Amino acid sequence: MIRMIMLAVGLSMPGTAPVREPADLSVQAANLVKKHFPDATVANEDGAITVEFKCRDFQVHHPRLDGTYQDAFEERGPQPGGFYCRIEWQPGKYGGMAVLPQEFNRQYFKAFVMAPYSATLDKHLRVEMKYSKTRPAELVREIDQLFGEGIDKLPK
Repeated sequence: MIRMIMLAVGLSMPGTAPVREPADLSVQAANLVKKHFPDATVANEDGAITVEFKCRDFQVHHPRLDGTYQDAFEERGPQPGGFYCRIEWQPGKYGGMAVLPQEFNRQYFKAFVMAPYSATLDKHLRVEMKYSKTRPAELVREIDQLFGEGIDKLPK
């Protein structure tokens, strides 16, 4: 298992050459989403992979820490029965205010965000999955297993 994960993120076993780029782990996640949503579209934009099915743009307001709301801005999200996922490598450890992994209620849909860290690569993989009120539990479990267990167990 560890060997498979190491190869997926571009690491090598001792005494061997590196085999893959870190982007391959993102591709594995996109393939998991496609397994559950076969009609989903996949795009690779600036190193980030997005997978979406039955999505549209929403005007959303997020609350600030002082209780007021931000001005509305456009955010891509799923319609009922739809799904949206964005996966991208970012440098260093996750430095945001939210404790991850966590599920957020975005009023029109829910978002599950995780940012597993690879000490070997000094990068974290930001994974954001958005879904309508019904959570695709099996898919979230598989994504969590792929990243939550995989990256955290990489050799340091």
